[in-house]
Amino acid sequence: MDTVDRIFLGLRKIVANTVNSVVNIFRKDVLVESSAVHRSVVIGTGSQVKVGTAIDPASTIGSYVYIGKYCNVTRANIGSYVSIANGVSIGQGEHDITRISTNSLFYESAYDELTKEDLIIEEDVWIGADSIVLRGVVIGRGAVIGANSVVTKSVPRYAVVVGAPARVIKYRFSNDRIASIEKSEWWTYSPTDARLIFKRITENV
Repeated sequence: MDTVDRIFLGLRKIVANTVNSVVNIFRKDVLVESSAVHRSVVIGTGSQVKVGTAIDPASTIGSYVYIGKYCNVTRANIGSYVSIANGVSIGQGEHDITRISTNSLFYESAYDELTKEDLIIEEDVWIGADSIVLRGVVIGRGAVIGANSVVTKSVPRYAVVVGAPARVIKYRFSNDRIASIEKSEWWTYSPTDARLIFKRITENV
């Protein structure tokens, strides 16, 4: 087998392991639109992945997650009820600038080395359009990332961050309200039950 044949064989294997269809790729309760989503990716109930988005096999997606158009998700753990707007880049490989060359050809295992730091997005995070989330961070539950932000470090729960690099500008709720939300653990419930929990929290102001 010559080099060209090996290249085409490799491409066929990639295509075989990649989803590129319109609806109901994994189960009836998950919608994936014409996106490059590896078949081994775990996607929870009620989640949607819009057109043009790529998710690699080492990522996990929780339930009721929305991922917009033309996003890229690499080796990330994404919790339930997360909302990701269009054009967001999450966890792309990061090259070691202390090496003589930053080219990935000089890594023994480029994928593993470039993505070795964990990236965790907790529940109910909202990430605005065209934002970039670097590796090695934890975005806390309920946080909001403003559009076009570059997240270079971990974000506290319920914080609102903007800018490049992203910085905290405020918190969404008072400490007492945050404590009530955390105690409820509403993100572990279905949307129907979560709405009832929201009502109880707001009525007990």
